[in-house]
Amino acid sequence: MSNKKIIGLDLHSGRSVACIMTTGKKIIKRVELETNEKNLIELAKSNGKDCEIIFEEGTLAGWAYQILLPYCKVVVVDPKENKWIFKADRKNDRIDSQKLAELYIGGFTKEIFHPVGEMRELRDMILFYNKITQNIVRFKNQLKAIFRSKGIATTVGVYEKKYKDFENKLTHQSSKIQANIIYTTIQRLEREKAKILKKLKEMTKNNATIKVLDKIPGIGFISAISYLGIVVTPFRFENKRKFWAYSGFGITESDSNGRSKPQHLSNNYNRILKNITNQAVNTIVNRSSKNKFKKKYVELIKNNIRLSSAKLTIARKLLSTILALWKSGEYYSEAYK
Repeated sequence: MSNKKIIGLDLHSGRSVACIMTTGKKIIKRVELETNEKNLIELAKSNGKDCEIIFEEGTLAGWAYQILLPYCKVVVVDPKENKWIFKADRKNDRIDSQKLAELYIGGFTKEIFHPVGEMRELRDMILFYNKITQNIVRFKNQLKAIFRSKGIATTVGVYEKKYKDFENKLTHQSSKIQANIIYTTIQRLEREKAKILKKLKEMTKNNATIKVLDKIPGIGFISAISYLGIVVTPFRFENKRKFWAYSGFGITESDSNGRSKPQHLSNNYNRILKNITNQAVNTIVNRSSKNKFKKKYVELIKNNIRLSSAKLTIARKLLSTILALWKSGEYYSEAYK
């Protein structure tokens, strides 16, 4: 019988709880520890190199993963898949850590990929860049709403040099104060966004993957670094269908009692990848010159295929091309199939 220990770790910023059990689901002991680097390393070392530590994805997951990886096998799992834990009426850290270990032993968990080292830093920067971009969009909508609520039509100039012209149209002092604070915040975030973009260019200056992806129609620098930072390696995906699903363009398939349920696009995907892929498709459809993706789209529309279905087809063809070229290291050409 294997002596390997499985450790379910309920990870929190203050104190964490570990349930250590055998592969036969026999509890050896429970450990409560203060959450810090020293204690996590001690937990791994004291249970042997062949132990496996499992915890759920969360704020501390990336930090704990990098700390523990040199000492044992570490598995970060998707909490959305662990319904036995998060939907339970009776919940506490001791029970949750035990359930986590039991689910893992039974093969009922879904592992989440975590990069390490420089790729971890790149991913963090890309996620932060996207967060700032989202905040800028949110503040721009708020600024536009202030003018709209006073019956003032706006143009894109309201976010830039013409802001003062629009501000002068506001007659209420409170509206002016709100608008000015939001406008100032947008300008500051735009400056920070530019700094992050400069840093990202420095980090990927000689990256071969960026050079490959940047040649593909619809893919610019931001899209290329987003694919790189989030996917990290194309060899995570056995085939194109799994890449489609991860990017938000895969189909869910399920059956019960011998009957197949209606298929639909999966709800479990990476939001950033779906967003940048949709942006790339829109660029191809609306602005790009003739390329094989645009030609295929025009052909589909001529054959009376619905717009949404045509765009879905182009998105999948684009993702298939990205995956294949990334794996081979070849540059895109119109002759590529």
